Amino acid sequence: MTRASNGALQLYNGGYAFGLGVSGDCNFAHIVAHSGGLPGFGSLMRWLPEYGVGIIAFGNRTYTNWAGPASDAFAIMLKTGGLVPRIPQPSAVLTARREAVSRLVMQWDNRLADSLAAVNLFLDRSRDRRKAEIEKLLAEVGPCRAGAGFDVVENALRGQWTMPCDRGALRVSITLAPTAPPTVQFFEVSRAPATPPPPPVPPVPAEPPAPEPPQPAIARAPPSTTPAATAVRRFVNNLATYLSYSRAAAPPRPHSGTGSQVPRPLQSW
Repeated sequence: MTRASNGALQLYNGGYAFGLGVSGDCNFAHIVAHSGGLPGFGSLMRWLPEYGVGIIAFGNRTYTNWAGPASDAFAIMLKTGGLVPRIPQPSAVLTARREAVSRLVMQWDNRLADSLAAVNLFLDRSRDRRKAEIEKLLAEVGPCRAGAGFDVVENALRGQWTMPCDRGALRVSITLAPTAPPTVQFFEVSRAPATPPPPPVPPVPAEPPAPEPPQPAIARAPPSTTPAATAVRRFVNNLATYLSYSRAAAPPRPHSGTGSQVPRPLQSW
C-alpha cells in the first residue's frame, strides 16, 4: 500500500524480471515500466498494455524521479475519458491456425497435427493421447462443424472458439508460439457447457376493461291527466280484472278425440 501525491491511499502489487517491472493498482490491472538514471539525468518509460498508451519521460537532474508525474498523468487521462481499452484482434496467422485446428478436430490427421505442433505440444501430451481424447468427445457430441470466428481473442496469438456439433458443442483454445512460422504450443479441446434455454417470457397482464361511461338518467314524464288518458287507463284496469276473473271461474274445457281443444263460447260481461 502506498500514498499517492494527492494523499490518497493506493493498493499496489507487482514484481520485476527481465528488465521490466509489472504491477497493478486500483485503476489498472497491468502497468509495465522501467526507470533508470545516472548523475545528471533520469528517465522513465511506463505502459498500459490494455489501453495501448505509454509515457516516456526524461529529466536533466540526477536520478530524476518521474514516478509521481507519470501516475498523475494516467489518473488524469482515466478521469477525463482519454483512456479507451483496446479490443484485441486476431492476427492473420491465428485465423489460419484456427481453420487448420478445426479441420484436425473434425477429422484427425497425423501429418496435419505434426505440421501444426510446436516442439513442446506432444511432449506435454502425446499425439496419440490427444487423438483419443478428441475421438471420445466426438463420440459424445457427434459430428462437428468449424463454426465462424472467435469467442475470445486474448491477443494476436491466442484465441478460443466454439464448434457446433449434432449433440452439443466443443470449445477449442490455442496459443501460438512466437516462432517463424508460428506453431501451436497450447491446444485444448473440451465439451462446451450447454446453453441454458432463455427464461420464459412472463405473460403480459391483460388490461382491465375500461369502465363504461355512466348512462344518463331517462327522464320520465308524469302521467297525463287529460280525460282521454284517464278513460284509457280505466279501460285497461277493467280488462285486466275481467281476464283474471274469467280464468278463475271458467269450468274445465272438454277435449276432442284428437287432443285439440274445443272452442269455448264467448261470455258477455
